[in-house]
Amino acid sequence: MRILRCALLLLWAALLLLHAAHAQVLRLTGDAAQALVLAPSLQIFEDQSGSRTHEQVAALPEPAVGALDARVGFVAANESSLERGFSRSAFWLRLRVRNDTATLQPMRMSFSSPRLQQVDFYRRSADTAPWSLARAGTQRPLSAQAMPQRLPTLALDLAPAEQAEVLVRVAGSSAMQLRALLLREDVRSDLVTRAALVDGMLVGGLLMLAAYSLVIGVFTRSSMMGWQSGGFLLLALYETSYRGLAKLHLWPESTVWAGKAAGVLGGFGAVLLVRYLYSVARQSGARPPGIGFFIGLAGAQLLVVLGMLWGDYFVFVQISNITVPLVIGSLLVAGMRFVLRSGFGGWVVLSALAIALTGVGLRTLDLVGALPPLLPGVQRYAVWFSSAVFALVVLAVWAHRLAMSRQTAQAQLIELQAEHARQLAQQVAERTQELHRALAQSEHAKLKQTRIMAYIGHDLRAPLATIVGYARLLAQGVAPAQARQARVIERSADYQLTLIEELLEYARSELHLLSVTPAPLHLPSLLEDIELHAVTLAQQQHNRFVYRRSPSLPEWVMLDGKRLQQVLLNLLSNAAKFTRDGRIGLTVLASRNAAGVRLFFKVSDTGSGIEAQQQARILEGFKRAQPIGGGLGLGLFIARRIVGHMGGTLRFASRPGRGSRFVFDLQVAETSAPVDPPADGSPATATDGAPAHLAERPAPQTLQRPPAEALHALMRYAEDGGWSDIESWLHAMEDRHPHCGVFLDAVREALNDLDFERIRTLARR
Repeated sequence: MRILRCALLLLWAALLLLHAAHAQVLRLTGDAAQALVLAPSLQIFEDQSGSRTHEQVAALPEPAVGALDARVGFVAANESSLERGFSRSAFWLRLRVRNDTATLQPMRMSFSSPRLQQVDFYRRSADTAPWSLARAGTQRPLSAQAMPQRLPTLALDLAPAEQAEVLVRVAGSSAMQLRALLLREDVRSDLVTRAALVDGMLVGGLLMLAAYSLVIGVFTRSSMMGWQSGGFLLLALYETSYRGLAKLHLWPESTVWAGKAAGVLGGFGAVLLVRYLYSVARQSGARPPGIGFFIGLAGAQLLVVLGMLWGDYFVFVQISNITVPLVIGSLLVAGMRFVLRSGFGGWVVLSALAIALTGVGLRTLDLVGALPPLLPGVQRYAVWFSSAVFALVVLAVWAHRLAMSRQTAQAQLIELQAEHARQLAQQVAERTQELHRALAQSEHAKLKQTRIMAYIGHDLRAPLATIVGYARLLAQGVAPAQARQARVIERSADYQLTLIEELLEYARSELHLLSVTPAPLHLPSLLEDIELHAVTLAQQQHNRFVYRRSPSLPEWVMLDGKRLQQVLLNLLSNAAKFTRDGRIGLTVLASRNAAGVRLFFKVSDTGSGIEAQQQARILEGFKRAQPIGGGLGLGLFIARRIVGHMGGTLRFASRPGRGSRFVFDLQVAETSAPVDPPADGSPATATDGAPAHLAERPAPQTLQRPPAEALHALMRYAEDGGWSDIESWLHAMEDRHPHCGVFLDAVREALNDLDFERIRTLARR
């Protein structure tokens, strides 16, 4: 009996030792705690129903010795058992880890696949402690995850001598790739940074190829390069989804699309490849074999993509893993036949399909868990590498083709340029002959017009001059009634002479370039002559002529006196013609500056004025201010042209019933008297040297003044020396504040003297 008891005790101890062996604990010691592969330390259980809770799973016993069926209970994991492929089951992983170091170990449990859809981490520190939950996976919003990372990760911080138990539940419709690592935080962070750098370079390279293809397609108008650009862009999106970067940066809060993006984009890439290779075939000029078959194959693949997007992703993604290699393999077989008869296009198709099939095949084997262990990590870069090689081959061949096309185009361009040069020389000779003929015709027409002008000048003016002379003789020594009749004849003849002079002046300005010849001019003498003419013009319709000039008017200036006299007499004649029983004024001011002297001329009247609709065209030839009255409307047109050639601009303002005002200014150089100057004819001056009619008068003591705002504007204009601005201000104040007439007259007198200091004094009072 005692022997039996001893045997039972020994058996019980052996069972305890066996249980302890299976309840293996991963111990962290020294440098070995930096990075650990968890496959030997993990236990795996397949929950076919997918409904078990973590409490139920935690109660499962330790794996028995030699147990291999994970559907019954936990079994020891290895590298091959962690590659489960596609399954509707939920998989549970169990890990026990203990910190045997003397420091806190910030460990991280991280899966190698970023495409796991639902990952739940359960952790407790003792058998009786409560479980804590942390969620991860592509179908979980990033904001709801405990550690928002590209890979599903659990923060596992262990104090010295602390032991933790971890249960991980993984479920979803994507491939179950359950390899995991236990890393210290600094090591994991360094690996993540390096991986992000490499992945960013790869995706950036694809985007660069897409942009380069698009630029070539735009400049060459090639649809093939456009489809290639779209393919690289789609491939870049696929790679970002496959590597988990899209979940972090493009759609972090997505729950459904984030889990399907890699499969949908990869399947649609096969459809786009068929369309791209069809464009390549059309570009080469040869008809590819089996067009109808490939259209049907592409349509079937498109249906699979739509099924992944809106149907059961678990079913359609596995179908896509079969159809995508099938599509590429079929294209490869067709390309072998196509290459024999299509040259450039066939070789591109064949090389592209061979490289693409290799990359897609490696990626598919990895997804179903059939990738040989001799090729670790190849699946991460297989598709990218094959696509990059294909792109470089296509772009190199395309660049060579563009270079050949450019050489051909340059040769054709040189030939076209030579032909165009010959045609241009012939056209130049023909145009030169035409110009010579036109010039001869123009000279002939000019000669005829000159003869007509001579006829008008002699045969029309001579009889009129005789009529004027005899009319003056008839007016002498006769009765007043007969004298008036003689003066009527004289005025009519003068009117006709005026019309003839306007026509001749206009014709001369059109026939010959208007010439302006500055010469030393005694300005006061010229203005006195104009004043005498103006007085006579004003008296014709009982008008009063007012002449004002600045005391600072220079004596001698460089100016074309004939042209200036022509302008002023034209303006004064026009004013006298449309004013009756009113006032006609001529104001001449001068202001010295660094360039010389600026002369200001103003001709004003109180006549009928000009209607608003006529003001826009009054300075054109053959335009009159009124449909009645004398003249052909050429006077203002001629005056404007002369002022323009003298460096000024003729401006005017007019109000119907109030009169008109014509203003222009000229920049002239002051000069000295010539050797034999003409007799001085300057007008009499007052004792202070100013003209008697402009002698300064004291300003009124009590004035009705415009508002303060208007006075501030006047002060600013006076400080700037703005003569034209003050003129506009005076006209505006006459309309708005007619009761301030005394003040406005004082300002106008000061402006006529160019006495801006006095204007400032008036504005301040």
